[in-house]
Amino acid sequence: MYQRWLLGESEVHSAPEGTMAQQQNKQNRPKQPQDPHAQTAKQLTSAVQRLRGWVGSDPSRTPELADALVALTRHRLLGHAYTVAAPDAQESVKLAAQLLTADGPIGPYTSVDDAGRYVTAVVQLAVIQSAAGMVEAAAETVGSLTELREQLGSLPLVAALPPSTVVWALCCTARGALEVGDAAQANAYADAVLARVAESGLREDSAAAYLVMDADRLVSDARWAGGLGSEALTHAQLARETYDLEVDGRLVQAARLSPVLRQRLAEPLYGLYRDLADRLLGTGEIDLGTLTRRRLVELLSAVAPQEESARVQLAASLADLVRDLRAHGRDDEAELVAQELAALPAGDREAATELAGGVTRGQAPIRWESLGDFAAYAGVESGSMDVAVVQGQLRRDVAERLAAERAEAERLAADTREEARLAAERRAAERAEVERLAAEQAEAERRAAERVEAERRAAEQAEAERRAAEEEAERAERKRRREERIEAHRLEQERLEAERLAAEQREAEERAAAERDADPAARERYELERLQAELAELEAAERAAEQEAAAQEIAERRAAELEAARQAAARVAEDERIAAERAEAAQLELERIAETQRAEARAAEERAKAEAWESKRHEEERLEAERAEAAREEAARIEAAQVAAEHVETVPNEVVEDELEPVELPPVEPEPVGPESAQPEPAEAESVEPESAEPESAEPEPAEPESTQPELVQPESDQPEPAAEDELTTTYRAWQAAKSQGDRKTARALNERVVELLRPRTEQDLAEYGPRLLYALEELSSARLRAGELFASRGPAREAKALAKSLGRR
Repeated sequence: MYQRWLLGESEVHSAPEGTMAQQQNKQNRPKQPQDPHAQTAKQLTSAVQRLRGWVGSDPSRTPELADALVALTRHRLLGHAYTVAAPDAQESVKLAAQLLTADGPIGPYTSVDDAGRYVTAVVQLAVIQSAAGMVEAAAETVGSLTELREQLGSLPLVAALPPSTVVWALCCTARGALEVGDAAQANAYADAVLARVAESGLREDSAAAYLVMDADRLVSDARWAGGLGSEALTHAQLARETYDLEVDGRLVQAARLSPVLRQRLAEPLYGLYRDLADRLLGTGEIDLGTLTRRRLVELLSAVAPQEESARVQLAASLADLVRDLRAHGRDDEAELVAQELAALPAGDREAATELAGGVTRGQAPIRWESLGDFAAYAGVESGSMDVAVVQGQLRRDVAERLAAERAEAERLAADTREEARLAAERRAAERAEVERLAAEQAEAERRAAERVEAERRAAEQAEAERRAAEEEAERAERKRRREERIEAHRLEQERLEAERLAAEQREAEERAAAERDADPAARERYELERLQAELAELEAAERAAEQEAAAQEIAERRAAELEAARQAAARVAEDERIAAERAEAAQLELERIAETQRAEARAAEERAKAEAWESKRHEEERLEAERAEAAREEAARIEAAQVAAEHVETVPNEVVEDELEPVELPPVEPEPVGPESAQPEPAEAESVEPESAEPESAEPEPAEPESTQPELVQPESDQPEPAAEDELTTTYRAWQAAKSQGDRKTARALNERVVELLRPRTEQDLAEYGPRLLYALEELSSARLRAGELFASRGPAREAKALAKSLGRR
């Protein structure tokens, strides 16, 4: 019963029907990728809920409920669903303990199934404690089982425990040793973990992928803490490969995944890739380490829009990448990554500083003693296989894969450095241009300010002159009015004096008239005096009129002189302003001409740099094409020789025609048999166009083949249908033409189309179309590697390897 629940068997019940609207909504939703793990969890949860209802009326089914809880918790732990598993794990421990002691005290007669169930439940609870950060408590929880195991004596408890339980128990104890700094004890338990994983065959169980990954991560941490960097790197790489196979690239399109599947796939991502990158950098693998960091950033960027924790991990990963790049002198790349980090929210960057780091590396390698069989949970099958041989093979495989990845990482790192250098040059040019524009703007503003200031001073000067002229005119007017008032006062005084004199004169005349009347001689004398006085008064009036006219003339002359002076000052100010504007315009024209000359010089320099860079790039592409051409020629020569040998054995005394699809690279002509051997046309070597069924240049002699060039067109009896073969031929020609022109993007798309066209034909006729598909798959894998898609290239490579084995070539 217990083993049946561990396998996850349960009944499947159909979900209740919903309303019509809900069904319509379900039909309209985009179809989510299937998640067998979530479906199994749903079935196990349903079984637990059903058994809880049954146990209430039938206590005899309590063991089934306990087994179901253990199976459900195990399934959730295999998917790292620690938070969801915690409540059921606690209930599982309580129920398993009740069943263990229900039939009496613990001893040699205790049921092995009850003991195994209890040990498994306790170990599962310890795993949850360790995942929650209570590492020492988890180790103590597992350690509490030692007394139970001793009480059971010779009962085959270890044989009754699932391999996952044994591995989890050893991992919890090893984690506890690492937490307290006992690296030797941790490595001893890590050896036991490797032995149990190898003996149980967990590496071949896809459902236990996360468990194997956790085991390799534990061994890597223990070796790293023990100062064994190479072994730590090996197991960290193994853990990463296990995780990548389980994820299978699904995180690249994280938005299309269900929340449960997305969380399960993303949960180990940050810690796994971070530790691997740290250990690659710590062992001197700079390019691989930075490439791993960049891959982590890429995956977290795809998950971050849906997961808040991924956003914090993305900020931490970018900060780590900036630190590593600057530590190794790659400041241009660090500047680009720092810009991405600065674009993230400040809250995510602050929270990233609180993330826990990995295990600290030991100062020097240490030694340790192996565990005993009891502590290592060794069963009767222990020693049935050579664990050291298995681990040695794993290390060799990982070393080979690392070597392959190292070359590709070096190439990608060189490309990244070149892109960062060009980006830095562009940024420097942009900064220089911005500074130049800012300087020009500042200069223009300065000149405008000077012009405004000059105009202001000119206006102030003109205003001052205008005010001075007005003040002068006002002073002249005041002076004129004062003189007029003085003159009026003088005239008034003269009038009063004249009136007084006239009055006196009238009195005198009256007295004189009286006297004249009395004396005729006096009357005549008076008349003469009166005439003389009138003449004198007329003369005085004439002199006053002349003086007033002269004063008026003087005032008018002075006003004319002031007006002429003001106009002269205004003309001088206007002449000065016009001269200043002409001088400033001349200066601006000279500066514009100089700036134009400098811009033309800079443009010429930039064109020269661009031409030099383009020439260098063409030269590098030419060298790369020559190296690729040489490699392709060698491969084609070997392939052609093998095909020729096979056809010579099967078809003697006939023209040997290679019916294979053209090999990956342009064909290589065989060594000439005689002096009359003809070389192929260059156009054929470039385009690899299929030959017609009856070539015009074919030699009549059947003894010697014209060329070992693989032909695309088969004999008339073996040709496929014309429409299908025309599509394959057309696609292949376009592919080769794109390759010869250096258009990698088009060549890759056509390459993928050729693979799609060849797959169904290979299933129908492996001997005929298998070599063609092998060539196309190898070319597609190489194209993806050149594009930097290290992981995407593995699919075609694995398919090509399997096809080569089917063809008997490997």
